Amino acid sequence: MLDGWMVRQRGTDWGVKPGPPALERVSWKEVKSAILYRLEDRAANASGRGMLIEKKVVAVPPDTDLIDLGARIQAQAMRMGLARAKEVFVVADGALWIWNLIEDRFSQATKTLDFYHGSEHLWSLARHLYPDSPELAAAWIKPLLHQLRHTPEHRVIVTLEELLAGNPADPIINREVNYFKNHRDHLNYADLAARNAPIGSGSMESACSQFQDRLKRRGQFWSPRGLAHMLAIDVALKNDTLEFLWN
Repeated sequence: MLDGWMVRQRGTDWGVKPGPPALERVSWKEVKSAILYRLEDRAANASGRGMLIEKKVVAVPPDTDLIDLGARIQAQAMRMGLARAKEVFVVADGALWIWNLIEDRFSQATKTLDFYHGSEHLWSLARHLYPDSPELAAAWIKPLLHQLRHTPEHRVIVTLEELLAGNPADPIINREVNYFKNHRDHLNYADLAARNAPIGSGSMESACSQFQDRLKRRGQFWSPRGLAHMLAIDVALKNDTLEFLWN
């Protein structure tokens, strides 16, 4: 699973006295990350909530080249048995950099658009169609969410194309229809669920939240060097490899 999260770095004008509003005192940067685990390491607690017995994380400082990130993720996957895996699953949202990395390093994997992100796009369209009626928006989206989750023939795309045919000049509808058409091969939720494979990237979202709990606290504005060092320590701690960092 792959995703990114934002962190505050000190901008080029960090520490400059108050002046023109165009000064860049703070620079928001994306930390690209991944989480890897084996399907047999999934479990559930007493309440039925899913959990992972073992997982590994990868996170790189902002502005790291995607080729380097892909190499790190692949190396971690190899250490976890990638070469012996019968099947590899990749689950992610719609960010372009993620799918470019997947095609570069995991082109043979079974690729899935995170179901939650897909449903978010449907909700965005529902609110666009019924901006003044949450009830009508909910009624409109209910059958589409069912189509997205349960129909293997991508009926949801057909429904959206029918909507677009009646509103060809609407830019929002065009955008969302193209989004789902671009991910046509990544929407096989019914088949994946039947095979007990993941359809959502909740574990990745949780990992991003944990990173931000440590590195995006109130008043934290990192230098690039400081963030890179602390991120390396945090990753080593999460992967239970802190002892190797000092060697």
